[in-house]
Amino acid sequence: MDAQLAAEVQSTLVKARKWWHSEGATAQDQRAALAGYIRDHVAVGPAHRAENAALNYLVKHRAGTPYTLTTPTAVAITPEEISYHIGATAAALEEFADRPDRFLRELDAIISRLIMTRARQTVRVNAARIGAKYARIPEAGACYWCLMLASRGAVYESIEKAQRNSTGDSYHPHCRCSVGEVHSDALSSLPTRTRKCVQFRKKFKPTGYEGWRALVASGQFTETTGITSTTRLEAIARELKARNRAKAAEGLALAEDFKKSLSEVAAGRGGGRLVETVTRFRPGVLSGDQLRDVFASLGEVPRGPGTPIHRLFTSGEGPAPREWFDFVRHDPTRLDRLGPHRVQAGFAPVVWDDLELPETGAPEPTWENLYVNAYGKWEKRRKQWRLYGGHLVMPAPPDGANLVLTKSICPPGWTEDDLTVAAFLSLDDPQWRINGTPRHADRRVLRREMYGVIFEHAYYIREDGAGQDFAHCMPLCGDTVRATQPGAWAPFDLKALTTRDKIEWQYEHHG
Repeated sequence: MDAQLAAEVQSTLVKARKWWHSEGATAQDQRAALAGYIRDHVAVGPAHRAENAALNYLVKHRAGTPYTLTTPTAVAITPEEISYHIGATAAALEEFADRPDRFLRELDAIISRLIMTRARQTVRVNAARIGAKYARIPEAGACYWCLMLASRGAVYESIEKAQRNSTGDSYHPHCRCSVGEVHSDALSSLPTRTRKCVQFRKKFKPTGYEGWRALVASGQFTETTGITSTTRLEAIARELKARNRAKAAEGLALAEDFKKSLSEVAAGRGGGRLVETVTRFRPGVLSGDQLRDVFASLGEVPRGPGTPIHRLFTSGEGPAPREWFDFVRHDPTRLDRLGPHRVQAGFAPVVWDDLELPETGAPEPTWENLYVNAYGKWEKRRKQWRLYGGHLVMPAPPDGANLVLTKSICPPGWTEDDLTVAAFLSLDDPQWRINGTPRHADRRVLRREMYGVIFEHAYYIREDGAGQDFAHCMPLCGDTVRATQPGAWAPFDLKALTTRDKIEWQYEHHG
């Protein structure tokens, strides 16, 4: 049920934003347009599908219990509930009239609450009808408040109370915690994540919400239960910011030393090599922005052919790509720069084996592969120019070449190292894999989510079967993944890791 609800919410949010950019924002009466959209396109299809997901869950959950023959029934959405959410959209529109991005976030939260409330209400009312209890199931990454409420375990409420609470007022607007039906008082009868919260409360006895916040932020909760929390991630981000501020003076001083060392390398003095110099000063001392400032101060553009980064990628000196990946994969600033993951650890990989492919071992990307993948390369094939790579910086097309409009670009803030980490992580630990298709029998495709972006890593089997060649590692979708065509973007879509459906580009303005 949780996966179905998450997919339903995400799909509805994407469609709502698309509608707003194409119609809602330019409507003569925006409040009326929003009311109509909520009533006709959220409170009908998505809300009904959420109810059906909850009903299917109840039927399966009751199988083999005394309630097997008690058929759960839908709980119709009330006019009051629809009016409540329409009023919330109108209030958000008025409050954030001059902040469109904030308004869209509020709209996302309102739509999420409406859909999730339908599923929760269906479970709670049907549980009350048979005299059973219900328990809160914290979503992956739930905050300390949701974890605290889940730790209370199974709760009984009357049918009257269950029917009254139809606006989800005990949940955050954006909350995706669900509800499970509980048939017994045994701890083992609780949903797994709920049971872990109850066990944690009994063991550590946190006092009130402040006690819960402290234990979750410290990492004690995650270490004990294995459940991640945004509260912990936010605490880590604050620690990183404080650490970076404390290092600021030291970092600036080191940058001067770094600039001097690079100057000596460029002048042929000092006996050092560029890669060794970068390796010496990069880890945990200079951020990517500081490093680029140093390069710029030497009179060189931070990206593109002829720059220090280009020489690092193509010199053939220093560490191998795999060694460099092992070195930069633990960059402590990455979470703060790029944001949290959207797919939690433990996501079961999806594999399709359409064709029998030889197990020759996946190819390790070379420095040239990584450079072309980041900056792109134009080659003339059969009298036509073809662009390879360019997922970090798109090179200008040569005379006579057409700019490829469907090439995807990493979100702002992504660096060469980030793209290198994505290439190796998607290769080593994919969350989606397809081993050949009737159209591309020689291709193997891997996908993995990383910091809110789903990457696709592809490589080809050589015709003689003697080896394989790296093809690309491209950002497939993410809320700020864009194409070179103005206005084209590919929003985050979990179906890229759960189905074989094609991910379509959106071509309207994206706020």
